Amino acid sequence: MIDAEQAAGLTGSTVLGADDAPIGTVTEVIVDQNSGMPGWITVTTGPGRNALVPLHSATSTGAGVVVPFAHAVVAGAPAHRAGQPLTPGEAAALEQYYATASLPVNTGAAAVQPDGEIVLIRSEEQLHVDTVPAVYKRVRIQKVVVTEMQTITVPVRREELRITEEEITTEENVGQGADLAPVGSENLGAETPLVIVLHQEKVSVDTTVVPVEMVRIRVDTVQSTQQVNAAVRQERIEQDGAGTNPERLG
Repeated sequence: MIDAEQAAGLTGSTVLGADDAPIGTVTEVIVDQNSGMPGWITVTTGPGRNALVPLHSATSTGAGVVVPFAHAVVAGAPAHRAGQPLTPGEAAALEQYYATASLPVNTGAAAVQPDGEIVLIRSEEQLHVDTVPAVYKRVRIQKVVVTEMQTITVPVRREELRITEEEITTEENVGQGADLAPVGSENLGAETPLVIVLHQEKVSVDTTVVPVEMVRIRVDTVQSTQQVNAAVRQERIEQDGAGTNPERLG
């Protein structure tokens, strides 16, 4: 078993499998959060591919770190992003994976009963699937200002001149108006112009910022389904030569 002092110098070491075939290179030693001791090593098994291997099953030799697993077993371990902390769920999934992968394969040893009956135990691997939380997307939310054109019809008032002509029929009507020039033939056509100032309304445009909408943002968890395909091994009992078929018990 590799202790904490040995684990500190494992980075860069070659990892060898049960058949002494190279598996990869140690890139990181991960400390177990519960015990505070080194519990896992990150092994680069190929381009862009990292796998975690339990350190308690490894031994350190002059050639490197030896683990009791084949390259295919380590390469097929549940993925873990290098440099990220190992969550309890990920650790449990890895422990279960390697515990299944390290089950001994029946070598054919049989138990002979007193009555001469031979009993073989057939074993098989079972597939267990678990889920672990992982970051898959980052969403940035910000407010931006957009400009749009608006058309508004505004009523505008203005002053206009209205001229009303009335005939003078009596002397009394003369005093109701204003002469621009004294009455007389010498002053005819010499009236002083009457200047009148007219007014109108102008449109004044201005904008103000007012709250118009409240937006609430929250994260919901939605559930979907995914198909998982994995290879499992099982033992098969075969019989050589003539004879009856094996009897299945249970």
